Amino acid sequence: MATQIMGSPSELNPRLATAPGARGPLAWLFGAWREFRRYQRTISELEMLTDRELQDIGINRGDIEHTARRCARNGR
Repeated sequence: MATQIMGSPSELNPRLATAPGARGPLAWLFGAWREFRRYQRTISELEMLTDRELQDIGINRGDIEHTARRCARNGR
């Protein structure tokens, strides 16, 4: 009896190699998680600053969440 070795899914069906849905949801989920973590980290770091330090960088305590959201979305 001969043993048949199966190839990768993309060898069996070339459309699977470029299927947009295969990684789309996972990539989106991972990106959303990274953005959320970046947002949390930015808030944490800005909340540790004194009012004077915040004033030096041009924001006040009321701007922290907005600034953190903007930074998280821009990846900075």
